Amino acid sequence: MCRFSVIVPTYNVKDKVEKTIESVLKQKFQDYEIIIMDGDSNDGTKEVVRQYSDTHIKMISQKDDGIYDAMNKGVREAAGDYCIFLGAGDTLYDESVLEKVDAFVKAQEKHPDVVYGYVYNVLDGKEEKFCRKLDFWYTVKFDPVCHQAVFAARELFDEKAFDAGYVIAADQDWMMCMKRKKKRFVFIDEPVARYLMDGVSSSDHGEAIYLREQKKIHKEYFPCKRFVIGIYRRLKGDPRG
Repeated sequence: MCRFSVIVPTYNVKDKVEKTIESVLKQKFQDYEIIIMDGDSNDGTKEVVRQYSDTHIKMISQKDDGIYDAMNKGVREAAGDYCIFLGAGDTLYDESVLEKVDAFVKAQEKHPDVVYGYVYNVLDGKEEKFCRKLDFWYTVKFDPVCHQAVFAARELFDEKAFDAGYVIAADQDWMMCMKRKKKRFVFIDEPVARYLMDGVSSSDHGEAIYLREQKKIHKEYFPCKRFVIGIYRRLKGDPRG
């Protein structure tokens, strides 16, 4: 067992994965594991990972059905109390992230099911703070929360895995489900990661897919709130309505 499992799905990302691994290896807090769930890359990604002999790192390479399938497989391999998911190219914000989160969890009177902070979005070399709360208003407005900022208790995934039927929003589906189940979400006012915005979810095409998936998820878990916010957005001319 360990405190944190850092799960990194990869596929043909040899130029990005090293940056992610290095950001974890430099952590002051050392009770963690890095699980690289590789989708059978053929560009040299596996060779980059194999250069590391650090005992914290474990790589499993096998074909998968997309990022959320890889994340589910990573969870099944995880030994940590809490899991966090980073994409290749994402990095932990600084060397004290895991140390701060561990201390924060220990200071809580009641065991948190989910601890989350915020991220800095990185696009074209520029950083922008992105902070959302997993509170009552999340269930109403459904503003996205980056999973790169979230530490989720390993046992929660025994109740519900990521729904790999979603292309982009399976992480939001999972969080909405946990909110519906009234799990204990606790916010730590600290930056957790830098999120590299170069994937499909950041494209115009990805945004359209996300909006469709968002509506479906919101309707499933909080239909009344979805109905109310839908009417409000239509009156305001918001395309998300």
